[in-house]
Amino acid sequence: MLYKTYEAETLQKAILLKEIDYGDRAKVISHRLIRKGGFWGLFGRKMVELTCLVPPIPPGLLTSKNYFNLTNSQNIPKAKEDNDKITLIQKELETIKENIEGITEEKKQLKYPGKIGSLYKKLVQNDIEPELAERLIDRVISEVPAMQIDNGEYLKSRLISYLSTLIKIEGAFPLNGGGPKIIALVGTTGVGKTTTLAKLAANFVFNKKKKVSLITIDTYRIAAVEQLRTFAEIINLPLKVVFGPLELKKAIDESLESDLILIDTAGRSQRNDMQMQELKNFFQGVNYNIEKFLLLSATTKYKDLLNMVRSFKKVSFDKIILTKIDEAITIGPMINLLTKIPQALVYITTGQNVPEDMVEAINYKLVESIFDE
Repeated sequence: MLYKTYEAETLQKAILLKEIDYGDRAKVISHRLIRKGGFWGLFGRKMVELTCLVPPIPPGLLTSKNYFNLTNSQNIPKAKEDNDKITLIQKELETIKENIEGITEEKKQLKYPGKIGSLYKKLVQNDIEPELAERLIDRVISEVPAMQIDNGEYLKSRLISYLSTLIKIEGAFPLNGGGPKIIALVGTTGVGKTTTLAKLAANFVFNKKKKVSLITIDTYRIAAVEQLRTFAEIINLPLKVVFGPLELKKAIDESLESDLILIDTAGRSQRNDMQMQELKNFFQGVNYNIEKFLLLSATTKYKDLLNMVRSFKKVSFDKIILTKIDEAITIGPMINLLTKIPQALVYITTGQNVPEDMVEAINYKLVESIFDE
């Protein structure tokens, strides 16, 4: 048996070249990503190199009419041969797919040498999407001076700067007078809406000396109402419990002397369209400009974050509050999301203490946390 390698732009093309030459008589041994041309491998074309174990038979014979006649003379049904061949190809493609998905971070790092490779590795280890990581690294490579290409701290600072520009952050919202600002906190069950509402209220009462009113439409959980009632009594804030849009409008009407009105809502599953519609109807039945802040937990997987954003678009949310960052292993999934949505991040919660465990969002600080040891 002999070894032969094929190079192509994609794995599928490399497999096809192997099939054209040898059919199922050649076995895939390994594959790897390579770069052809370029400078130190940085700017070369990405290619796939496929290594196969092949029979010592001229490739032309395998694809000739004589070869197929030989096959027929051995009484092997062509349909069975084709099915077996398709099955084999499917198995090989599945194996290659699994190998691609299981590529180690060490191999990924080989795309970029030296300090650049270390930065790329740090990004993907923190769950930054490979496509985003490559885009950032390629920009760093294209824009940094040649003399700085091995300066790790300089490269990191440029990368942080580039990534920060992709994230929209507004920080604290102003209260400009001319009527109260009305904010409703929305999100899934357990994301921390009631605790975050308490932090916001305490911050504006004690630190900014503003008049705050509380409203809750979370009447599904008696414990949540009592928790909020206890908090309101402690810091001497009015709390109204409402059960429908008309009651919500009345509660707002009675709170117009406040600088800030905060509305707590029940947790909604992103998979429950009926719950989403119910929440939407609540807000549509009130003739006030209510800003909706969507709370997302930093512990949530990226795909789930995307699903939540898609679902809560039905209630037209305006801003993002990131919760439970103290419980998250990595901030990468949230950064991936923030680079893809137009809504701005305003606050980050860092624990259970009220009101101190909440900070105004700062884009470069959020990005810097990727590189924290």
